[in-house]
Amino acid sequence: MRAIEQLDTYGALLLERLSRAWAGRGQSMRVVALADRYQGLLRELHAFNPPQSTTAPHEKMIVQGLKSLDRSVAIIQQQSGPERSDALEDDVRDGPRWIIDSDDGNHRPANEKMSS
Repeated sequence: MRAIEQLDTYGALLLERLSRAWAGRGQSMRVVALADRYQGLLRELHAFNPPQSTTAPHEKMIVQGLKSLDRSVAIIQQQSGPERSDALEDDVRDGPRWIIDSDDGNHRPANEKMSS
């Protein structure tokens, strides 16, 4: 890091994120030969503990997808009128027509038994 002439907060944050990523994998990373004037910035970022999300990224995507689906269904119900809205509710009440098999990812009709 001796050749680094300027280091802003963004650059220091990238170094800290890289260091934390390595630590998360059980590895260590040291920043070597960085000018003394940047050491305080690195120490401050290292001490900063950002709030952790309680929801995993894939769960956030699922929640966002469901919210989007909910909004889409509401719009379709508004645009289709009351008689079509009742038919949509019957479809939902009757349950899924297709199921994704968790073992191999294939689709199968909901009323079909799983093969052993």
